[in-house]
Amino acid sequence: MNDADRSQLKSETLLNPEECNELALAKKRIRVLENQIYKLRSRDPEILKAMEWARLGSERQCISRSLLYSLPLPVFVLDEMDQFLLVNHTFEEQFFGLRREENNKQIRDVFPAEVCKQILQNKSDMHEGGGPRSFEWRHLAAGSEKVYDIRLFWVSDDDEPFGFGGMVLDVTDQQKASLQLEASETRFQELVEKTSNLVIQLDEEFRLVFANPATLNLLGITAEIGVGMNILDFMHAEDVDRVERAMNRSVSRVQDHLNLDNKVPSGEGKIHHILWSFQFTYSEEGELKCVNGIGRDITQRRRLETQMVKAKETAEAADRSKSEFLAMISHEIRTPLNSIIGLSGLLGDLGLPAEEQSMIETIGASGQSLLNLVNDVLDLSKVEAGRMILEREKMNLSSCLKQVDQLFAYRAETKGIEFNWKIDAEVPLTVCADKDRLLQVLNNLVGNALKFTSKGRVEIRVDAESLANVEELDLWGKDKDSMRPYRLKFEIEDTGIGISPEQRVLLFQPFSQADPSIRKRFGGTGLGLVISRKLAKLMGGDIDLSSELGQGSTFTFSLKVDGGAESIGKAGLRQVVEEGPENEDRVDRNLASRCPMKIVVVDDVSTNRLVMKTLLKRMGYEPELFESGLAAIGWIEENPVDLIFLDMVMPDLNGMDTARAIRHREYSNKLASKDIHIVALTANAMTQDREECLEAGMNEFMSKPVRTSLIVNCIERVYHESSARSGSCC
Repeated sequence: MNDADRSQLKSETLLNPEECNELALAKKRIRVLENQIYKLRSRDPEILKAMEWARLGSERQCISRSLLYSLPLPVFVLDEMDQFLLVNHTFEEQFFGLRREENNKQIRDVFPAEVCKQILQNKSDMHEGGGPRSFEWRHLAAGSEKVYDIRLFWVSDDDEPFGFGGMVLDVTDQQKASLQLEASETRFQELVEKTSNLVIQLDEEFRLVFANPATLNLLGITAEIGVGMNILDFMHAEDVDRVERAMNRSVSRVQDHLNLDNKVPSGEGKIHHILWSFQFTYSEEGELKCVNGIGRDITQRRRLETQMVKAKETAEAADRSKSEFLAMISHEIRTPLNSIIGLSGLLGDLGLPAEEQSMIETIGASGQSLLNLVNDVLDLSKVEAGRMILEREKMNLSSCLKQVDQLFAYRAETKGIEFNWKIDAEVPLTVCADKDRLLQVLNNLVGNALKFTSKGRVEIRVDAESLANVEELDLWGKDKDSMRPYRLKFEIEDTGIGISPEQRVLLFQPFSQADPSIRKRFGGTGLGLVISRKLAKLMGGDIDLSSELGQGSTFTFSLKVDGGAESIGKAGLRQVVEEGPENEDRVDRNLASRCPMKIVVVDDVSTNRLVMKTLLKRMGYEPELFESGLAAIGWIEENPVDLIFLDMVMPDLNGMDTARAIRHREYSNKLASKDIHIVALTANAMTQDREECLEAGMNEFMSKPVRTSLIVNCIERVYHESSARSGSCC
């Protein structure tokens, strides 16, 4: 098979059956002519060329028609009479069931009149010259609108047109998408123009390309003036360098985002704080193309922040003033209380007649009540200021409960009230908690129960719940080897006056009591329960109440502790109480013989010196007394000293400066003694006072009025430590 035959076979494979018949007929006619020519033995080149052109033209027409029919777009061709010369299958399927075998079908039989008019008009125009034409046709069919793009062109062969054709494109979806895009762009444009935010676009040199009306209004310029200016030209002079560095740094690192704030002078001469969000766009080569920025005016927010800072500073100043006031009041009240309580206690040890002894005890009790009030006010202030710090210590719980029993058992007996304890056998004997705060809450709750109960009983029930399977229990930092978490629960039940539901609302409010007459009948400030509940929450628990008016009350106090494996046991508290310690505040008259040492007392208040002198002399000591720090330092330089009780507030040289001076001379070997134990003995009781005293070089801190037991314990401890260093022991 030669190349001509292969080309012919390839052409035939692209034709449908009808076209193949036409081709066969054309070939047959060509063969007939060829035979006739051969018979005539014609050698005329022109005749042979004409025959070849006829054969090739017929083949090209067949191939063109085959390609036309295979197109997925509707295509038609018209002759000179505007009749359909041919259409493809896609056109047949979409437009009115037209068939190729239906001859003499004109365009008006298929298209609406307005479409026909446009087709013919474009055909006429194209006769006069010009390339292909197109127009839009909107067609309503089956309840929906279709949009077509009709494109017209000449169909030619060897640059000789033999028909006028058209292609019908369905552009309905494209038109909808275009309209949606246009609407979206319109909405975006409206948003940019109407938003109160600043919207800008910069070129690669940070020059303004676009600014929305809000930006132009704030700057007080027009678009004609602003476009082309560098964005830094609009910044406040103080921010130009910072903003320029930040933007250049983002570009050098090819970062696509930058947030910063700066001040922008407005057209009215005001300064606005703007929070910017810049988006950087880069080319494929990493070159900056443009910067889009959105700015939000935060001037009002900055103003509010400034006001809040000032308000915070004012509140802190007020809080400091309050703390300083409370510290001053505490000092002024504790100073005379130290004398009242101290001297009344010393007089009580003289064995006075019963009537005088009763008066002395009344003086001491009144002083203690006033001291409790001062402590309550200070505690409430510290809790509300968030300055209450709980101390963690391992303690014997039974010893703690004994103190409560010893404090209130006699009072209950004198009132004829039954006073009972019920302690669960599983309550741990040793716990880690803040002993002083635990006692403070228990003493308040038990004291209230006895205060408001005139007959019947007061019962304290103690229970413990193991929290070994509960998370977030390390409240105190438990010793994993010997301790585990518990929830201790104390129930204090009484048969007293009770509390109505309406009165409970005021129960935990500062300086409030359930009934105004209670203060007259029973006394009190209404602070005890408030502080107790706050302390309970600090210890991981709470205080709840169940009560009926006239039927008594039950207060439930809970807290989290770490407890040891050993329990108090089934013997209960009474056995422990019987083994309890004697009065902690009794004077040990043989202490000086057991623990000999030289003691110095420095205090500018004569009554305070008298209390300390009398107490120490009864213990067997001969203390040296000084009313000023300077006088004490002069004596200490020449005489050995073991222990100094040092007041903090003195006129010539306060306690902290005195302590610093003593430590400085001690380190410089200018004193007769070394390792002097200094105890701050002060009427100031705030937490910061304790910290300042320790920082000044003191060893301990005691608040006035000081209990005798604390002084005894201090002396024994100091002597024991000194003896351990020297090799002797008391």
